[in-house]
Amino acid sequence: TLNAALVNGVNTVEQTVYNPERLCLPYNDSFFYDDEFIQRRCAAAMLMMSENGSFKAETLADERFVCQTEENNDNNYDAKATVTAFIGDDSWANYQVEVKFMMIPHIPENFVGIGIRYNSSHCGVALKLYCSGDWEIIISDEIVASGKTYFLRMNEWNTLRIMALGNAYIVQLDGKEIANYIEKEAMQTYGRAVFLSAHYKN
Repeated sequence: TLNAALVNGVNTVEQTVYNPERLCLPYNDSFFYDDEFIQRRCAAAMLMMSENGSFKAETLADERFVCQTEENNDNNYDAKATVTAFIGDDSWANYQVEVKFMMIPHIPENFVGIGIRYNSSHCGVALKLYCSGDWEIIISDEIVASGKTYFLRMNEWNTLRIMALGNAYIVQLDGKEIANYIEKEAMQTYGRAVFLSAHYKN
């Protein structure tokens, strides 16, 4: 008996059953790739998929990082939509995401962010951090908590971390807790990590 993907008269094409391996934790990426890989992936980071914009690997002063490259509604992206880059595995549950970032300063609507437990329907938990230091915790497109931090440094690298354990979430900036939230019941218990950005070169 064949697992048939296509039957055309007497010709039956056997379907290839895809059985991917899970991406194990811990996972990290320095974004240092060879030139052939960069060209083949159009500078997209390994295992990363972007929506509403484009995060691409770039080099500056021997440092490699990913930068949100779409500005001013390039390529007809919705300039009001959050640029989202998915990375990781749908099976990840209780874990933490840490990213070093530098953002374009003095633009009130500019923000960066990271998220956790995201699925294909954009359900997950994320933190947006604006140039002003204002922050928002967002669960499935709803702002559930907000506040302000004075630890954000402009024109310097900052380290942002979000942790999930059961229904509790903690956010740190450069090792200092800036936000936390406890759901009555965790609506999304597993999913990928995400990077978030406004349409600026963060």
